[in-house]
Amino acid sequence: MATSTIASLLADRAAHIHPPLYFLLLKGWVALSGPSAFSARFLSVWFNTLLVAAIYSFGRRYLDRRTGLLAGLLATLSPLYVVYSQEVRVYALLPLVYLALLALVNRLSRAPHNSQFDWLLLIGLEVVGLHLHYILILAVVYVNLLLLLRLWRRKHELARWLASIAVVALFCLPWAIAVVFNWDAVLADVGVSDPFVEPVPLDYFVRLLWTFQWSGLTAAPSLPPLHSASLILAGLLLAALVFLVADARTRASTLRLLAHWGVPLAPALLLWQAKPLSHPRYVALFAVALLLLTGYALAQLGRRRAAGRVLAALTGLTVLVTSSIALHAWYCDPHFAKDDVRGLAARLEAETTADDLIIAPWQDWSLDYAYHGPAPIIRPDPADEPATWSALLTHAGAARRVFLVNYHRGNRDRRGLIPFTLESAGSLSERWDFKGLYVRVYEPDRPVVPPALAPADADFGPLRLTGAWVEQNPPADTAVTLALRWRLEEPVGDRYRVGLRLRDLDGWELAAADAYLLDDRALPTDRWTAGEEATTYHVLPLVPGTPPLTYTLSLGIYTTDDEGTVHPLDLLDAAGNPRGQSYEVGTVILAPARGVRSDPYRVIPDLPPLPKPAVLADGLLLEAAALDRQTVAPGQPLFITLRWR
Repeated sequence: MATSTIASLLADRAAHIHPPLYFLLLKGWVALSGPSAFSARFLSVWFNTLLVAAIYSFGRRYLDRRTGLLAGLLATLSPLYVVYSQEVRVYALLPLVYLALLALVNRLSRAPHNSQFDWLLLIGLEVVGLHLHYILILAVVYVNLLLLLRLWRRKHELARWLASIAVVALFCLPWAIAVVFNWDAVLADVGVSDPFVEPVPLDYFVRLLWTFQWSGLTAAPSLPPLHSASLILAGLLLAALVFLVADARTRASTLRLLAHWGVPLAPALLLWQAKPLSHPRYVALFAVALLLLTGYALAQLGRRRAAGRVLAALTGLTVLVTSSIALHAWYCDPHFAKDDVRGLAARLEAETTADDLIIAPWQDWSLDYAYHGPAPIIRPDPADEPATWSALLTHAGAARRVFLVNYHRGNRDRRGLIPFTLESAGSLSERWDFKGLYVRVYEPDRPVVPPALAPADADFGPLRLTGAWVEQNPPADTAVTLALRWRLEEPVGDRYRVGLRLRDLDGWELAAADAYLLDDRALPTDRWTAGEEATTYHVLPLVPGTPPLTYTLSLGIYTTDDEGTVHPLDLLDAAGNPRGQSYEVGTVILAPARGVRSDPYRVIPDLPPLPKPAVLADGLLLEAAALDRQTVAPGQPLFITLRWR
């Protein structure tokens, strides 16, 4: 992003959920220092180094020198700021902006007469903040409410305050217009959260925010020592707050600092309800007020009698322990290590040629910093199906091999459009796993062509199958691909799934796959509108050893309740009467197996090995065997699975 043109940068940001100013700053910085990962990250180091001085200055000026020193020390040791000093992101700059806004509020509300320069400085800072990250809206609203409360009886200053709001709105208007013109793209970007993720419980949300602001680690609640230390710290700080609020000398400052932290943080609950997978770094800027509050508590309690000094010592020690555990986890615990993009890039450099193609996740540019091999990298957006088909038609068809990169933690292509396309034009040959990422290696052997669906008519009541396409002649140790077109006849409140079954002519089931029915927005059926049509894409892996014969492919529609009970839909005839629960899509002829030695599809069953492998013929070894059931009635079939070498 920082190396693109200004025009393309602005156009990209207008269609996404982050404003452009940080990227423009980063563009200017890398133009001076170079585009290496080190120089790009060093910009964040500058900001957080300045934050240490800024938080000391704020504490000394508006509280006392000891508070400033302690708050500065806390910021220096804070794992949150250590972590985000190493990220090429805006989050190291945001606490500086919030602290500067609070300082200006104090300046404007305490001075009897304010100069125009002070108001212009507030306007400029608010405009800068709103163009850095939209989360600054919470900070801007909060500081303006503070100004309203403090200037209510000063009519002249209140008029200036109203004028400042108008000027900020005017300066933000051009970017707001640009966002409105790209509103559909922005909504698509906002709406990429997983619809299957449940809303975050309030208690988990509170624990996550608390531990994150003291550790900088989203997985901190999963580390028992860190979780325990942060909970002990919460209890000690709560006791310290009670101690300070009870004293009239420290009550006002304590409540003011608590408000600076908690009030703008509270609306974050709505953000997490809308997007449960939102990252807590979005509200990490308010942690600077928490550090000031903690520094003030330590400074004031340290001046008290024995009980206060003991509480201060315990609180300070717990902060140190919490920070030490978090920093040790960040630097030494593999569980908290960053995704191994460098290891993946090194493997790609060793494997790829100029005739290969790499498909990276949409909007993820991290691979470009680490990969310096000859293969081109593309990033199709699966949410834009026509553009994805166009990109794959242009690049994948001519490639010798295609390397599809994805993250374990989330996949924007929930419909499986890209794997379907690559599988239907070839087959999966390998799978590599790295920390946080995996790569699927495909070997195309025919052109990439969108499937031509044949008409179909299967009435499942609220859902109707109107078209189908089934791949023919796939090798028997690869996978069968199929595309299905659906129409929702009436609104439903259930999230329906499709069950695909591959059976031989005797009815034996040899392969199965189940998936939610998702439309082109990757939304399940309870979010579809009546009359909506959607095409779903499926890959049905075949277990090695499947004979190259003719098979039937059938499907059924079902939903499950909270207990996991399956509720299938009936297949209806023309009169609306049930005629079973399975529809035969067509037949599939499998070609002879390629002889794949690995298990890239991860479908080989984990069979219990025999106590001793049995040599049944020269060069033929029986290694494992399993029955599909432990008891069998007379006349009942028994399925046996054998693994040979």
